[in-house]
Amino acid sequence: MPKASACRIDRVLGFIEDKWTIGILHELSLGPRRTLEILGAFNGLSPRTLGIRLKKLNRSGILKRQSFPESPPRVEWSLTEKGRDLLVVVAAITEVASRWKLGVGENPTSRCRVCVATEAGERISAPELTEDYSEDLSSSQSRLPNRARKRTDIVLL
Repeated sequence: MPKASACRIDRVLGFIEDKWTIGILHELSLGPRRTLEILGAFNGLSPRTLGIRLKKLNRSGILKRQSFPESPPRVEWSLTEKGRDLLVVVAAITEVASRWKLGVGENPTSRCRVCVATEAGERISAPELTEDYSEDLSSSQSRLPNRARKRTDIVLL
């Protein structure tokens, strides 16, 4: 049986070591997001993997899941105080990427909206929860990569 590490860093890394986790925290740094919005921010992230990461971060107290009793159901994810503490790590990684000039010269529309907003000195807030919200979401979905999606809302008997 391997000896458990006594290092505090190892314990923190246990929360954020999985692929996509830092990116999810980075995306949520601008405010609450719906699952589909988070999924649309990444190329190559599967819905299943996103669900696993979100649930793990929720169980560890880094993310908060808020469910709204609407039809269709709506769920939003946001950072908790513990999650906001990790934004220092995300900011340090962003600073290194900036010093290394990663992403410089790329089309801003194809880049991460969090980084674009940070470079512009802006703070983009989450879409206001209004009747127009569904139109905002559908227009953002049209920019998402076209990928086949498995229906999970249908149960065959």
